Amino acid sequence: AEYMGEDETSKRALQNRAAARSYRARKKSQMQEIEAKLEELTLENERLKALNAIHESELAKLGSHSAGADAETKLSAFIRLRQAVVEGRPSEDVAAALRDA
Repeated sequence: AEYMGEDETSKRALQNRAAARSYRARKKSQMQEIEAKLEELTLENERLKALNAIHESELAKLGSHSAGADAETKLSAFIRLRQAVVEGRPSEDVAAALRDA
């Protein structure tokens, strides 16, 4: 191996320091970009969670309304069936009330 003179050694050391400084600057920049993206995605995630909660609430309301409407329809059909039986109406009326239930 060839011996490097003092000038070459100090030149190499300067180049190494410059390369290390450049590397650290690139890494710092990359980290800042990643942190900014993380913040952006965290905010977007929170916004979507809130929107999802609103949609789930609306869906639950719609479900309870339709379930309530179903229950009212079934109750109404049951009442008609009971009336048909109590009043002794023809079996066709009873069959129609059963179909509605």
